Amino acid sequence: MRICKEFLLLECKSVRAVLQETLRFEYGAGGSRDFFDECEIRLSFIKQELQNTADDDHKRLQHYAILINALSDLIARIERSSIGEYSWPFVDEVKRIAAVICTENTLASPTTPPTVHVLSGGGLDKYEINVEQKKPFGGKRRILTIVFPRSLKHFVLLHPVLGHELGHAIRGSQFEALLDKIIREKLLQGSAKFGDPTITAAWLYDQNAPADFKPLLPALGGNANQFFGYYADWQSWVDEITCDLIGLVTFGPSFAAALCQLLYTLAPTGNEYSPYHPPAACRVNLILSAMRILGYEQIAFENPAHLTATQNFWNKLKSHQKNEQWYELFTDKQIQDTLDNLRAWLSSHPPAKYDAPTPNTLGNLLDLLAKQIPPIGFEVDAQGEPECVDVDFRHILYAGWIASHASSNEEFVRVNRLCEHAIMQQRAISIFKGTTT
Repeated sequence: MRICKEFLLLECKSVRAVLQETLRFEYGAGGSRDFFDECEIRLSFIKQELQNTADDDHKRLQHYAILINALSDLIARIERSSIGEYSWPFVDEVKRIAAVICTENTLASPTTPPTVHVLSGGGLDKYEINVEQKKPFGGKRRILTIVFPRSLKHFVLLHPVLGHELGHAIRGSQFEALLDKIIREKLLQGSAKFGDPTITAAWLYDQNAPADFKPLLPALGGNANQFFGYYADWQSWVDEITCDLIGLVTFGPSFAAALCQLLYTLAPTGNEYSPYHPPAACRVNLILSAMRILGYEQIAFENPAHLTATQNFWNKLKSHQKNEQWYELFTDKQIQDTLDNLRAWLSSHPPAKYDAPTPNTLGNLLDLLAKQIPPIGFEVDAQGEPECVDVDFRHILYAGWIASHASSNEEFVRVNRLCEHAIMQQRAISIFKGTTT
């Protein structure tokens, strides 16, 4: 039987062979060379360190066994993906946002962007971004792995929920401390329901809690303080709330619509919670309040049809809101102050911050969707000639939700495909005009 060190060196050789095989395919529109180079650097580091480790240094050998296992798992996950299994036009836009708000300070640069790759998973709850919290020794960049539900490949109107996952991806980046400071000082400090775990537990077990929520709580014999620690993790609940706000300020109304659709599909009553997620209805109420505060609903259309369609969308969205005050986690001022600080931070890192479209832009996109044409940016110039213009992909998604919010399943599928094609075509327009790469 081979000794530990000898076998780990053999595993390094095997992992290198697997890594070489990943070059058979392209795992994104930009190719897979960056991914290969990063993994190659890490593998070479592990092999070199193993060779310099004594046969009986069990602690160090165990450490490098963990590293080689993690690298092998990463390569295997990436190998399960291919460019045909997800909406690459949408992914490219997400990568542009991640590249500016998930950076880290390295020897190469104080703002080193992560390497981003994508794979597909099974189930409606598979939207996630797997994050390396810290760059491994020997690595140049962190790797973010975006996961899409395979069955929702072309449902780009639901993909904005990845804005929430971008919030998780900020963990380990150079902006983690700044984000924590904003949430702690502007949202949690002085909160009557989320000031600390004890305060949150008291709110959950309050006698005025909704009658249909109370049976979902474990009986703790009057000692509500045991809820966090025994049944749930308070910081994880805070992180989920934080990430919802990040999703909203990066994707706008399309994030709210996607979040409502998915949360109320997986948690139909809104009262469902988990050890790591607060009640779904509380999250939805928070996002709807935040959009009201940001004024996203206020669009001065001249066309009555556009106004009616948009109002119908907002009314449908607001129908998900619970009326009981118990579901409102924060005051308007706490939400406003938090949003102001988040948006000020994102403003310095374009294109991360979502900005509302003009009535003319949104109206043009709605008109194209009504004609079953991909909603891209073009105008007629003074000479009567068509002219291509830049349109934010998030405005395309917003228009898609307005056009499809009350439609049949078949119509919802059609609008999703039109919007997916529009995002791809809009990227081509931007490249042609020289406004992106």
